[in-house]
Amino acid sequence: MVRGDCHPAGTFRGFRYWRSAPFSLQLDAVVDVRVLNRGALYLLMPLTDAGRVWLQANTSGAWRWLSGSLAVAKSYAGPIVDSMVADGLNVEV
Repeated sequence: MVRGDCHPAGTFRGFRYWRSAPFSLQLDAVVDVRVLNRGALYLLMPLTDAGRVWLQANTSGAWRWLSGSLAVAKSYAGPIVDSMVADGLNVEV
C-alpha cells in the first residue's frame, strides 16, 4: 500500500511507519546547547564543542555538572541563555 508520495518503511511494535520519498534530512542549524527544565533546576546540555567551551569559560566553578549538563537555578537560566545567544550560539529551549 502506498500513500501519495510516501512509502512503507517498516514496522515497529506492530505499527507501520511511513517515510517520504525520496528521503532527505535537512537541518537548519546545529544546536550548540539544549536547555532542559527540571523544575527548580535547569540543565544546560552542551551538544557541540563550542557549547561546552562556552559554558566552561563563562560559568564559575561553583556550578554543578550532572551527567554532562550544567545544572543552574531557574533564576539564572534566562540570563545565561541570553548571553549564549548574544555570543552567537544556537540554543534549543
